[in-house]
Order: sequence, then structure tokens, then C-alpha cells
Amino acid sequence: MNPLEQLRDLHTPPPPGFWPPAPGWLLIAVLLVLMAGLGIFALVRHRRRNRYRRAALAELAEIRAHLDTDPPGDTVARLLALVRRTALTARADTPLRSLPARELLTAIDAIDGGRLAKRTTLEDLVQSQYRSTANIAAGDAGELAKAVDHWIRRHRREQLC
Repeated sequence: MNPLEQLRDLHTPPPPGFWPPAPGWLLIAVLLVLMAGLGIFALVRHRRRNRYRRAALAELAEIRAHLDTDPPGDTVARLLALVRRTALTARADTPLRSLPARELLTAIDAIDGGRLAKRTTLEDLVQSQYRSTANIAAGDAGELAKAVDHWIRRHRREQLC
């Protein structure tokens, strides 16, 4: 008998299976899960820290809805009260909570880039809270509402002290 006839074909091993993956893929999967967890944590933390902003913006939208019907002096008083509450909620030790109305309007205007003082007299806005005959139009209260909106969206907690 011929020994070559007893030889058989080469058998190739089966292809590697999907599981278990190589250690490099396990490391990449762990890193992806860790990064996703940190991203979710950061998002939740950001949403919680800015909850007061969303509430203030919702109240501002309500004030803006009544701009045409409410007297401008009442609107100015409500807007300044909103700024004080927002600042106090953001940071309890803020000096904005005890500032007089004139200085509070100046602080809001400084963050807004001085646009409010260009369009209306800040002293008229202050006096409109106390006198119904103050020289203020509904448009001036609307400008203040825009400045307050800009302040709520842009202020930083660190700047409030």
C-alpha cells in the first residue's frame, strides 16, 4: 500500500467566534460606557443647576404676556422682584438682593451691554414703581424685560457675589 494514499486534506480551524472579544475591545467598551455615564451625569447636573433659570424664564414669559395690559410701573416692579429672586436662588450671598432699584438696574444694564440706558432713562424706570404718573411707556418696560431676559440667560453664579 502506498503511504501517500493514506494522507488526508488539511483541516483549517473554524473562524474565531464573536465572543469573547479581544481584551482591547473590552477596554474600549468599558471606556465608552464610562464616558456615556459621565456625560449623562454632567447633563443631569447641568439641568439641576439651571432649574432656577428655567423657572425664571417661565415667569418672565408670563410677565411679557401681560406687558400691554399691566401698568408699566407694576411691570417694572415685577421684573426687579424677579431679578432679585433669581439672584438669591442662584447664590444666597449675593449683594443683588439688597441693592436699591437704581443700582440693580445699573447692574442688569451692565451685563446687557448698556443697551437699556441708551433706550430709556433708568431713573424713570425706578420712579415708575412709586408714581403712576412717571414718564415711562410700555415700550420702556418691554426693553427692561429684554434686558432681564438677557441677564437671566447670561449671568454666572460666580459673578453674583
